[in-house]
Amino acid sequence: MNTKQPNAIAAALLATGSRNNGSSTAGEPKRKISRTTLHLFTSIFLCSLVLIADQFIRLGHLSAQVDSKDDDYTNNLPELTRIDVPKREEQKPNKKLGWSLPDQGAKLTSEEFMESLQKRRLQSKLQVDTADKSPRHLQTPIFVLNLPKSGTETSRDYFSCGGYESSHTYVGQKRIGTCFYENMIKDQSIHSGLQSSKKRVPPLTGCSSLTKKFYIAKTDPLYGKNVTVEVYSDIGTPNPTCYYPTLHNGGLDYLYRHYPNATWVVFVRNEEDWYDSMMRWYNGSLLRQWKNACGFPGTNAAATEADWTNFYSRHTEKIRRFVLNHPTLNYIEVELENAHMTLSKYTGIESKCWRHCLPGRQDDDKCVEIGEKHSEKKTSKTKKNPMLKAKKNQTPKSLPGALNATKTKMDNSPPLNWTLPIVPAVRKNASEFMDELAALKHKQGMSLPWEVNPEVDGLKLPTPIFILNLPKSGTQTLTEYFKCGEVESSHTYVRLTRTGDCLRDNYLADVNSTGAYGVNPLRDCDQIIKMYHVPRNHPRFNQTVTVESYSDIGTPCKFMNLTLSNPGQCFYSSINDGGLEHLYKFYPNATIMLLTREVNSWYTSISKWNNRRLLNAWRNRCGFHGRPNDDSKEDWVDFYHAHTEKIRNFVKQHLSMTYVEMELEDASMIDYYTGVPAECFKHCLPGKKHHEMCKPVGSNYTSQVDVDEDDDSDENGLKDGGSDGSKALQNTVMKKNKVVVDHSPPLPWSLPKVPAIQKTSDDFMEELATMKRAEHISLPWEESTDKDGLKLPTPIFILNLPKSGTQTLTEFFKCADLPSSHTYVKLTRTGDCLRDNYLADLNSTDGVDPLRGCDKIEKIYHTPRSHPDFGKNVSVLTYSDIGTPFPGRCFYSSINDGGLEHLYKHYPNATIMLLTREVNSWFTSMSNWNNGSLLKKWKGRCGYHGAIGDNSRLDWISFYRAHTENIRNFAKRHLSMAYVEMELEDASMIEYYTGIDQECFQHCLPGKKAGEACKPIASSSVEVDGAR
Repeated sequence: MNTKQPNAIAAALLATGSRNNGSSTAGEPKRKISRTTLHLFTSIFLCSLVLIADQFIRLGHLSAQVDSKDDDYTNNLPELTRIDVPKREEQKPNKKLGWSLPDQGAKLTSEEFMESLQKRRLQSKLQVDTADKSPRHLQTPIFVLNLPKSGTETSRDYFSCGGYESSHTYVGQKRIGTCFYENMIKDQSIHSGLQSSKKRVPPLTGCSSLTKKFYIAKTDPLYGKNVTVEVYSDIGTPNPTCYYPTLHNGGLDYLYRHYPNATWVVFVRNEEDWYDSMMRWYNGSLLRQWKNACGFPGTNAAATEADWTNFYSRHTEKIRRFVLNHPTLNYIEVELENAHMTLSKYTGIESKCWRHCLPGRQDDDKCVEIGEKHSEKKTSKTKKNPMLKAKKNQTPKSLPGALNATKTKMDNSPPLNWTLPIVPAVRKNASEFMDELAALKHKQGMSLPWEVNPEVDGLKLPTPIFILNLPKSGTQTLTEYFKCGEVESSHTYVRLTRTGDCLRDNYLADVNSTGAYGVNPLRDCDQIIKMYHVPRNHPRFNQTVTVESYSDIGTPCKFMNLTLSNPGQCFYSSINDGGLEHLYKFYPNATIMLLTREVNSWYTSISKWNNRRLLNAWRNRCGFHGRPNDDSKEDWVDFYHAHTEKIRNFVKQHLSMTYVEMELEDASMIDYYTGVPAECFKHCLPGKKHHEMCKPVGSNYTSQVDVDEDDDSDENGLKDGGSDGSKALQNTVMKKNKVVVDHSPPLPWSLPKVPAIQKTSDDFMEELATMKRAEHISLPWEESTDKDGLKLPTPIFILNLPKSGTQTLTEFFKCADLPSSHTYVKLTRTGDCLRDNYLADLNSTDGVDPLRGCDKIEKIYHTPRSHPDFGKNVSVLTYSDIGTPFPGRCFYSSINDGGLEHLYKHYPNATIMLLTREVNSWFTSMSNWNNGSLLKKWKGRCGYHGAIGDNSRLDWISFYRAHTENIRNFAKRHLSMAYVEMELEDASMIEYYTGIDQECFQHCLPGKKAGEACKPIASSSVEVDGAR
């Protein structure tokens, strides 16, 4: 600057001052100003202006100085990319920050990088001492540097469990990232020389302490006290000014400069899993903030999944490169998926402290142990962080796919908490679960309504009846069924109020009630006006009546009567926490009814209904989902199964309630359970006129309705015009079941070629007896002709295929008081147990008994209460229906390779028994049973077929005969085992072979009561269709 300029200006001012002094107005006293004084003040003023101007010049270059400032290792990376974030008007302070990430280096796992780092420090003799593995040996502060959704909340919980005072996202009311940013700006101002007389500003200034209120019991002595924070996680912020120390230039160097011996921790997550989690978190809101406010992930405006996963990898790479060049840091890096196994060796904290935690949840359910699932104890994802205060008059944005037209107006409240259990690998069908539940009730001395007065006319079930089917599972069908039986019934609405809204309001009122009794769930929900689907000439038309059965009792939204005290949150008693318990609290003797539907058909129907409107409302408004929580078909199928399991678990814990479960496709037992005639059960569609809405259940109509209640075409666009359309649909569904249910390949199996002339059972028994006598092996039934009781060695493995008398033989042996099992042992499927033991035996050096864990039953089913062993655990002597077609790799010992050999290996002197059936009758029975579902499972899940290989009638007949031949060939090779074979249609030799009275042999049906399960052999019709 020209130094003469101030002097010239001063001279001019002095001259002006002289002129003014000499020309004062009349009457005004003349004021004399010293030339020296005036010159001094003028000089001070002008110098101040010069200094201020110089300050503004320096401030103009500050941003460039910050951008150019970088640590040593970054300056040496030629591939480093610098990206300036566009300025956003709404950001305050309006600061233009630069950020950078290196190109992706060598793909190393966390374990490989830690080994490489250790070797490098050993070589340079700068290794940080990590020998001390006692608790709290880590150097503080500890910075957890991974990006959000990579275990930041989990790490806070982990270090807190290990005795470190930890914070996540916030310290007090300020975000950690905001605090770091403000301190960095102050520190840079000092470093640039503007305030050179002041001390540097560390990152933790004003962020180093917190008041212990969250994640701590009020009785804890530290509650409410200030403590020094030792662990910081989630240390960035997307607003008000985006700042992440690991991404923005100079951030890592700033941390290191002030804390060169600190501990840095990074949890690395699979990039795709991280991206999926980020997308699920508030519908990807943080990614959108990063893109708009921060300029992440780079120059590509589209910001694809590949851009984000690359961004994540490069973020880890930047931290690794910095650590390699700063050896005084104590660095810990582990993979998130294996952290519970590897982290303790670095930290000294017990592995049991590692739990999976989700932010924004209450302390009692935000974390679960390794192996548990969050959905088991899940609260809403959209619950606000307790450290955040809701902004007044804030209107949430509508979410894509939600009920956008009404969401903002109707409801600003977060969804209510909900949980669903994990779906078991092997799920029982409705009849199997009803048998299990009946056994539990009998054990407790409880009667079943349909057993008390089986001949009573009219409704047998106690009321009210709560029908808990999900929509598109026959809710309207059951409503009309009960109406036909003169049972007052409601569907969706009661007195023009949605039933779900009424149940929700009463549930919330009950939760907040201080009264002694609470609030009845049916308060103001217990009446309807008889108008809809009621003929005008009905004597009670337009009258108000008390409801006895309630169907479609949930609500995804509130469309009317919205008030501040009635926010309109979605609510389903069978899904939201406390809903079922609220019903039980006031109606412990009521009835719960569930009609399940084939899950693929349900998904097709609910997807087509109003273009997925209800699924979108469930996911975006209610927060509902299944596993893997990705809105796919698989996700909703799991959700449907989990909903059924939750209801089943509830009724097993609340046995005083009556429970009825059936499958929509097979409701043949409905009149037995309810007392309402089966003729009333018709397939009904909502929204139709009364005379059009219900149709009789017929073969063609059933196949149509099973696909979709709203459309007569399947998801491939094929009209169901009869058997061909139905078959095409069934094949499509079966292929989908195979993919969804079981990803494992079927176990190997083989069957022999069937001889041109196959021997009868009598002929083969004579041939086998001749072979045994030639080897001097005795036959059990020839050793003691006068001996009473069982002649056969045990255990007895009954190898009939289903629908060939498996239940018949089970009851035959039970009649002789022999503990016998059919399909299940101790609530575990026999086939599953045999399969698991077979696979374990293959990998064992000592061998595994095929009956390990399968050798006990509880004498409940078809056992009189007066029996001395009723309810006791007894050892099984005979096993029938010992295969499994269900998920987890289907297995039949008589078909899959090695199955029979495994039985022989451990029981070389046991008995194999086979009851064969006339093969055409068998195929007819198999085809009629559940619409041929077992044959479909054998084909789709097990890969079974006959010699033809096309799964036609002739192919399955070939399969059945080959199965018989396989067992016969095995018996001839293993003569030490006793073998008995008879034909179902002629079992006249059964007493001779077994020693059990012939009168015990009756044709028995599964799933019936003890007194009805078996009938004396009287007609050929029973022989053909009745046996199983």
